[in-house]
Amino acid sequence: SKQCVWEVVAPPNHAVFLNFTHFDLEGTRFHYTKCNYDYLIIYSKMRDNRLKKIGIYCGHELPPVVNSEQSVLRLEFYSDRTVQRSGFVAKFVIDVDECSMNNGGCQHRCRNTFGSYQCNCRNGYTLAENGHNCTETRCKFEITTSYGVLQSPNYPEDYPRNIYCYWHFQTVLGHRIQLTFHDFEVESHQECIYDYVAIYDGRSENSSTLGIYCGGREPYAVIASTNEMFMVLATDAGLQRKGFKATFVSECGGYLRATNHSQTFYSHPRYGSRPYKRNMYCDWRIQADPESSVKIRFLHFEIEYSERCDYDYLEVT
Repeated sequence: SKQCVWEVVAPPNHAVFLNFTHFDLEGTRFHYTKCNYDYLIIYSKMRDNRLKKIGIYCGHELPPVVNSEQSVLRLEFYSDRTVQRSGFVAKFVIDVDECSMNNGGCQHRCRNTFGSYQCNCRNGYTLAENGHNCTETRCKFEITTSYGVLQSPNYPEDYPRNIYCYWHFQTVLGHRIQLTFHDFEVESHQECIYDYVAIYDGRSENSSTLGIYCGGREPYAVIASTNEMFMVLATDAGLQRKGFKATFVSECGGYLRATNHSQTFYSHPRYGSRPYKRNMYCDWRIQADPESSVKIRFLHFEIEYSERCDYDYLEVT
């Protein structure tokens, strides 16, 4: 039952880089996304004191090197009353933020790296050969099916140089995408600054990061918190590898934001055409503004009946 907060503050026009040398927290099989027990959340603290989440971490795998978007990095550690582990050890260092001056000369986005920087482009654009300008990409995928297989360009042959590909997943409200990699080989680097796969918890790169991956090890299964997920494959002019093969599936549950407008969600992705599956467990968290309440009205309800709801049931708390 511990709650600890650290803030590492760098001078103006500098950034904080954090490298974990040991990491061992109680965790689950869904890396970074279902850390319900003991976990570490890392934020960039912006100049207006707004917190921009970098990631949530648990389990025993070392998190990637993380850095602040501006000059403050904030860490929040939470533990529950049950299982304890050995914890974590991390080293931090302060580095000049080249992106703080003239956006590093980048046309769209500037990504600060240790000792250098890298230009990135907005959704739908790819980086030009000069490394600073952006041109429109043709490698883009809008996915609305509830399951399927996807792979990087040319897989299992090497992916091309200097590409920017994105996959935008969108499923029905009240469900979320789970992404599982079955083969993964992307040029390796400690900070993944050359070639990388980045996964975001929402509709674009402006959403919270679920993970940034490179190297030859398959990432853990990744699951979004809402009904949208955004994935990017970005490569440079250097080495190529065979890329990845993955499957995706729409799972019930997730986070819903209640507003003044009514919204409809369903028990399972194929509601209306097929019954729900066996052995399902779905949890939804519906949240409204602090001064408001949540009202739920069922338009249709058909679940296996028993006198004490011993078999299939819905619980509202």
